[in-house]
Amino acid sequence: IHITSCRTTVIDGNSMKETLMRNLRFASKELANYNIMGVIEAINNKISIPKYFIKDVAMATSIIRELNLPNIRLLFDVYHAQIADGNVLQLLEHNKDIIAHVQIAQAPERHEPSSHGLLNFDEVFNKLRDINYNGYIGCEYSPETKSTEESLYWMKRYR
Repeated sequence: IHITSCRTTVIDGNSMKETLMRNLRFASKELANYNIMGVIEAINNKISIPKYFIKDVAMATSIIRELNLPNIRLLFDVYHAQIADGNVLQLLEHNKDIIAHVQIAQAPERHEPSSHGLLNFDEVFNKLRDINYNGYIGCEYSPETKSTEESLYWMKRYR
């Protein structure tokens, strides 16, 4: 289950963090009753959602590590990580132990991985193999093509 934070209008980030962590502890207990994993995602606030509270991977991972709950993990969005932080390969390596789901899109235009952009998806997929990531990879992008089917042509390269 994707557990979102929120946009912040509060100046005191500490109280927001405390509330979020309290809510994640509650969610963790409830989700555990059903053997469900909860994930949090860093969403860049430079382009996508201004004032989003969990604005970068460092913030998301610090919350996860501080909570140290077995069923609260990281949804690693390659697009948001590139926009907010850069150095996606290093972030994947450093956080491999808490990544539960990966989403992909090319940066900065958020199109399919084969489109022109900042990311080399050969390297991204190789890194995912290197860190033994065996979970799902979600595609969250706006296709440059006319149909969803056409936009998935890039996948043949990585089978």
